[in-house]
Amino acid sequence: MGWAVPIMMLATCGLSWQLGKTRIGKLLSPIMVVLILAALLANLNVVPHGHPSYTWAAAFLVPLAIPLLLVQADLKRIARDGGRLLVVFCTGAVATMVGVIVATALMSLGPEQGALAGVFAATYIGGSVNFVSVSQLTGFSASDTLGAALAADNVISVIYLGLLGVAAGNEALGRWFARGGVHAETVTQDQQPAAKVLSPGTFLALVAAGVIGGLGYLFDWASGGYSMQLLWITLLTVVLATLFPRQAAAMSGAFPIGSMLLLPFFFVIGAGADLGALTGSAMQLLAFAAVIVVLHAIILGAAGRLFGWPLEYLIVASNACVLGPAPAAGMAASRGWPGLVSPAVLCGVFGYVVASFLGVAISRVLSS
Repeated sequence: MGWAVPIMMLATCGLSWQLGKTRIGKLLSPIMVVLILAALLANLNVVPHGHPSYTWAAAFLVPLAIPLLLVQADLKRIARDGGRLLVVFCTGAVATMVGVIVATALMSLGPEQGALAGVFAATYIGGSVNFVSVSQLTGFSASDTLGAALAADNVISVIYLGLLGVAAGNEALGRWFARGGVHAETVTQDQQPAAKVLSPGTFLALVAAGVIGGLGYLFDWASGGYSMQLLWITLLTVVLATLFPRQAAAMSGAFPIGSMLLLPFFFVIGAGADLGALTGSAMQLLAFAAVIVVLHAIILGAAGRLFGWPLEYLIVASNACVLGPAPAAGMAASRGWPGLVSPAVLCGVFGYVVASFLGVAISRVLSS
């Protein structure tokens, strides 16, 4: 029975990928499909909310997928798209901080309110990695409220990621924002010929991804193990893609395979949404988190409208803020925005760096 959960996870990801080619699936994207299916399976007790295979999926598949998604990225693309997306991302981070301050003013969460504000500020600027780090830095990791906060965060994250996926395919919403963006360079999985996916270049891309992932782990370990493996992987991939553009261009099929390898990670996010845990204090924390994320989206959307930012930039930057680099890169990949995959990872990793500092800072200010 030990293999039942990973087999179910992989089967669900495969089904989601195929359903993503249908008319409804294209509207939702494979990410949204796998999130819905995983949440249903977990809350119907078909699969557990936590399992060792989930850790394996996040620890091994994501570092392998990122180089495949970035294999044809170069510094020119990062300079063109990354700088602009970073501005949008920083605006989203400021919007999160405003949301935290407003939510704290509207609701009373008791003596742990400062720590909770810091934890949610960190997780909605950098992702779940910062949720864990700030909870430890503030002493909140020993609190009885930690489980409820995690449950609320997971549910809000799944709902928001799903809404971003729907927004990405909404043409009416897209008309409210600037046109152009990365549409000229976009591709979809349907435009990737099967013959190319199975070419020798694909094998070379997989080997290169494995080597880069391993080097990223070694560099992270050698530098003190600060959980910056994705930063090292991104840096190595971008440098190699820039130095050897012709070889990178020969690695056909890397992009769709990287997109597929990220689906188990989204399965883990969906399965972590424990609706049964949303009782008592968790419901109040759910409302607290919802206020933060809603204000984040409203403020960022208003800024996008004001400054003429394309919808895809807003979606990817917001995804990087609220969920982190892997979900942001995965959504950019699944929507056919390869020009934003590398900037999404870079912005998300930047969020990793600054979110813990901002979370601790706002925790101390609101606790004083």
